[in-house]
Amino acid sequence: MRALLSFAILLCLGQTMSQAQPTLKNKILNVRVTSAPVSLDWNGQATLAEAPYVLNLQEGLFTYEYYNTQKLVHGVAQEVRKSKDFKEYTFKIREDARWSDGRQVYAQDFVDSWMRLLSPQSTSIYVYYLFDIENAKEFNTNTLGAGKAVGMKAVDDRTLVVKLRRSVPNWEVNTAFWPLF
Repeated sequence: MRALLSFAILLCLGQTMSQAQPTLKNKILNVRVTSAPVSLDWNGQATLAEAPYVLNLQEGLFTYEYYNTQKLVHGVAQEVRKSKDFKEYTFKIREDARWSDGRQVYAQDFVDSWMRLLSPQSTSIYVYYLFDIENAKEFNTNTLGAGKAVGMKAVDDRTLVVKLRRSVPNWEVNTAFWPLF
């Protein structure tokens, strides 16, 4: 926790310094952390040692506004529509969302990542964050019946539909947690 707090303070200082000197070229923010990450595999992160790295390298459908209000805000998703019963969520991916290599982020990227997290071979301790999705727990435990599918689908490049097994009014909060990036 101390390392995460120190990291957050350094990020704020770095942002303030870069704003004070906007004409600097090749801005570099050096950040010291007290422990090295075990892995940068965001689906498998298990400790706070990895969190600062993943949180600064990637973004979820939603994220938190850390510097002012710490409220939940849109990340890769530009909008979310919820069904009246809060059992279906439709996320629209930002058109300008890009990977570090410049490739567009697609809705299918989230489906692939979440299916990887749900895989019975996954060792992530955070897999249960997806268990509200229809048939997700059954898929993870190898008990999914024939002909059934996990309740998420990329209907086009920028639209992700998630169907939940129960009503969850604020399910988008889960998407701000790094294993779901």
